[in-house]
Amino acid sequence: MIAATAVVLAVPASSAPPSISGSAVAGQVLTELHGTWSNGPTAFTYQWEHCESTGSQCLAIAGAGGQTYSLGAGDVGSTIRVVDGLAARHPRLGARRKCALLSLKVVRHALTG
Repeated sequence: MIAATAVVLAVPASSAPPSISGSAVAGQVLTELHGTWSNGPTAFTYQWEHCESTGSQCLAIAGAGGQTYSLGAGDVGSTIRVVDGLAARHPRLGARRKCALLSLKVVRHALTG
């Protein structure tokens, strides 16, 4: 008889929270910083969303699935958020796991002149 050995993989865990860098001003670029992870995450996924000014009723922004998002004039007065998902091939996480939801309110148009 052969004895079976179980291998338990450690679940990736965040040791520093994700954040958004950049100015909440039309014409500026926002960048999602995924924080610090342990136990070998292999990839991250992103989806930027446009929300009402209160941060509710959010809809995915078409084509905004990268780590950065360029704010436009239509974003002023709205809340922009990013869903930061960890895509790790880990049996206890599944293929995609929402790990953070970050938001900020776009406060004004870019200054010119």
